[in-house]
Amino acid sequence: NGKADTTFGTNGTLSLSLLSQSDYANVSAAPSYTIANDGSILIAFTKSTTQIGVYKYTSAGVLDTNFDGDGKAFVTLTSSSAPRVSKVLFGSDNNLYVSVITRDSSYCYQYSVIKVKASGQVDTAYNVNVTENAYSPTNYYDVVLDNQGRLILILGSKVYRYNADGTASLSPI
Repeated sequence: NGKADTTFGTNGTLSLSLLSQSDYANVSAAPSYTIANDGSILIAFTKSTTQIGVYKYTSAGVLDTNFDGDGKAFVTLTSSSAPRVSKVLFGSDNNLYVSVITRDSSYCYQYSVIKVKASGQVDTAYNVNVTENAYSPTNYYDVVLDNQGRLILILGSKVYRYNADGTASLSPI
């Protein structure tokens, strides 16, 4: 009928003004969004020059307090700077996969995927990183999850595949 769903957010609208205040004040990159199977909304964004943030809203448009206690998870990146969230994926395992591009002190670009568990905690054992020794980021970069939960990272003319646990896959694509 074209009318707003008034059971969602406030009168059918979810205001993301929190992202333009203290959690999102120091960056210019747009956030990345995805919708989970249960209808919840997941938003990943660059918080500062060393942090990314992930918010999880329920299908009713309120912060999900089952996600890191307040609906907000923040990840501090230790060995790089200038992070830019490029994509957030929702896996069939109910975890989030946040694709981040960073630059190190030598201006080499690192393409990483951070796994955030359904609880909002970072899976520190999951380690997907590819470093490109270039002074500018690769123009073509993407990540997808296949139907077996493996991560496919496409970086220019190269394609990398990682098993569901984040280890490199040796089988051909």
